[in-house]
Amino acid sequence: MTGSFVSVGIKKAASRRSLILLLYSTGLAIAALLSVTVFRVLAIEFGNSGFSGDLAKQFDIVLWADLLAEDGASGLAAAVRQFFWAIPLYMVWKVASQVGLIHALSRDAHASFWVGVEKYTLRAIPLALLYLVVAVILTVLVWVIVGAFTVNAGEVVVFWGNIVFGPLATIGVLGMTDMMHDYARMSLVLHGSTVWRSWRKGMTWPVGRFSVILLYKFWFLVATVFVLLPTGIDYVMAKTAFGGIVAAFLLQQVALLLRNGVTVAWIGSEVSLFDEHVERDPDPEDIDRAEDGSQDQTRHGVEAGIKEGTV
Repeated sequence: MTGSFVSVGIKKAASRRSLILLLYSTGLAIAALLSVTVFRVLAIEFGNSGFSGDLAKQFDIVLWADLLAEDGASGLAAAVRQFFWAIPLYMVWKVASQVGLIHALSRDAHASFWVGVEKYTLRAIPLALLYLVVAVILTVLVWVIVGAFTVNAGEVVVFWGNIVFGPLATIGVLGMTDMMHDYARMSLVLHGSTVWRSWRKGMTWPVGRFSVILLYKFWFLVATVFVLLPTGIDYVMAKTAFGGIVAAFLLQQVALLLRNGVTVAWIGSEVSLFDEHVERDPDPEDIDRAEDGSQDQTRHGVEAGIKEGTV
C-alpha cells in the first residue's frame, strides 16, 4: 500500500517539473547570496593576511586558529553575523514553500504554488514555531535522559549513550516531529483548520497509522542519500584537476536538482495518503466545519438573491 503512494508522489513530481526547478533555483539563489556575502566579509578580514591562497585551497584548523588569535576573532564574528538574516530568510522560505507545495499538489491539478504561499504562509509560520518548541523540548528531554544514565557510568555506557543512543534518539525525535508537522500543514491548507487545531491534528495524526510512519521513513532514507551525495562528490573530487572540479560542481547540481525532486514527490505522496485516510475515516470536526461552511454559503447566496430581487 505504501508503494502505491510512493508511485503517486513520483508521478506528481514528474508532472509538475516546474515546481522542482522553482525549488532548485530559489535554493541556489539563497545559497549564492549567503556565500557571496560571507566570502566578501572573509576577504576583507583575511585577504591581506598573506595566507589567502592556503585558506582557499583547504581547511587548515591550525592556520585559522593563528589568524583568529591575531585578529581577535572579529573577522569570524563578522562572518557569523551574516547568518542572523540568512537563517530567518531561509526558514521563512522553507515554511512558505511547504504550504505552497501542499496546495499545488492537492487534488486540484491546476492549483497554484504561489496562491498557496500567499494564502497560508502567515498562518504556517506560528504553526512552525509551535513544532519548533516541541522539537526543542523533546531533544532536551532525550539528552536529560542520556545524561541521567551516563553521569556516573563507565566508559562503555558513556560511549553508547553519548555517541550512539543520544544522536540516534535525537534524529528519531526530530524526524517524528517533522512528520507530525507535515500533516499539521496539510490540515491547515487542505481543510482550512486554525493554527491550534492543525497543531493538535498533526500531533495525533500518525498514531495508529503504520502506513504514515512507513511512508515517512522511506522518503527520509531516500532524502538522506541525496543530502549526503553532494558532500561525497566534493570529498572524492575536491583534489582533482580543474576539469574534475568543474565536473564535481555539475554533478553536485544534478544531485541537488534530484533532491528537490524527492521533496516534491515526498509531499505529493503524503498529500495523497492524507486525502485517502480522511475519506476513509473522516474527522467529525472536519465534517461539522464543512457543513457549517455550506450553510454559510447557502445563507449568503439567499441574502445576495434578496438584494438582487431574485429571491
